[in-house]
Amino acid sequence: MQPSIFGKDLASVEFTDVVAFCDQQPKEGLGLDYKKDLSTLESVVKTLVSFANTNGGWVIVGVEDENDAPKLPVTGMKNEDNFEQRLNNSIVASVSPIVLPTYKKCISQDGKHALLVAYMPPSQSAPHFMEYKSKHVLFIRVADRSKSQEWEDYASAPQWEMLRNRRQASVDLRVQLLDMMKSAYQSQAFNEDMRKDMERPATLITALSPVKYTPRKHYRGSQTITLLPMYPTLQVGEVNSVRRMITSEPIHNGITMRRPQTPDHRGYDTKIYQNGAYVFHDDKPATDNYYFFGLDTYGTVMQVDPIELCRDIKEDDGGTKRLWFTDLQLIVMDIVGTLKFAQKSYKSMGLVGNLLFHAEFSGQDKCLMYFPFTNPQWVYNTENPPENITGYYSVKREIDTNVLEDDEAFTLFVAGVAKEILYSFNYGTINNDLLTALIHQANRRQ
Repeated sequence: MQPSIFGKDLASVEFTDVVAFCDQQPKEGLGLDYKKDLSTLESVVKTLVSFANTNGGWVIVGVEDENDAPKLPVTGMKNEDNFEQRLNNSIVASVSPIVLPTYKKCISQDGKHALLVAYMPPSQSAPHFMEYKSKHVLFIRVADRSKSQEWEDYASAPQWEMLRNRRQASVDLRVQLLDMMKSAYQSQAFNEDMRKDMERPATLITALSPVKYTPRKHYRGSQTITLLPMYPTLQVGEVNSVRRMITSEPIHNGITMRRPQTPDHRGYDTKIYQNGAYVFHDDKPATDNYYFFGLDTYGTVMQVDPIELCRDIKEDDGGTKRLWFTDLQLIVMDIVGTLKFAQKSYKSMGLVGNLLFHAEFSGQDKCLMYFPFTNPQWVYNTENPPENITGYYSVKREIDTNVLEDDEAFTLFVAGVAKEILYSFNYGTINNDLLTALIHQANRRQ
């Protein structure tokens, strides 16, 4: 749940709640500011950025202040459709790195007036610089306003260093969290490989030549998707709730031919590790590779799904040739399913902010790309489909949690990732309408 100063979660706050809050005459301070309207966007952005660089805070737009307290009665500003978009556009144009607040637009009963509540948490990606009056400056929120009548001031050199250290500590934690998740997967795969070796016929093992176990490359033939906060700080959930999310939320990819549907992780044993929970099992009989899905209390999501298939083709000389291939529909369904799971989980955990998305595949050289069998409009030659020479791709993107909630932005993001994957297979002619239709199909199955 998004924290709130109104006694309820932000999503539930209404116009009357904000008016009642202002009637109590709370004064502006380190974490609260009032703005009459959005006529001066630069001033609102400056305040939000200073909150991000300090301890976080709330801006209520549509309230005029008098001696730092709300001027009563509070009636709001004229209701318009694009308040959030105007603020976001201004932030994107003037702030680096970009940091976006969470909004709640509250409309009066007659629909004519509105109050815009913006919450900016303390940012672990700080320092955030702003282009302000032709300068590249760093604002912080201050309590002592003896130098000016504004709550914002320029940061000193020691404060710059403190913010940089805050960011680096968060980056180090992010790396550590991902390493723990990967370790949980790899240790399970290692143990499973050892179990399979132990089940080999005893005649293959002699006392004179002991078996030297070498683990195979566990990621081979799989698409590994990771999604994690760019700048984690505090745990936003607890292990039992994470475990319940994994057991209750399925991931579908919609494949009904060439390979079974990606295993629904519900119904498999959910295991708990240091900061999270995961499921792990063989993807039999499709690939005999390992399937893994994990979520931790900081919001790290990781899925390993075997997506590379093979078939033997008879040649003219009577021999056989093994072809390795994957399918665009399988790739897209995998990505959409993982992101939709993350969207539901993050909403439940109250996690907002910047995320790092990574889709990686390590398969056989000259892996072929096939296209959705249900739509013959995809342009490809079944005798000579596009191929990835190295059998590898890696797509990294920075994404904001807001993108997961917006259908249009979500579709554009997934389409961009899918196009880069297609380029790695030397497939240059992309039908945007068909790709969009495929993403929408995947979305409907979640």
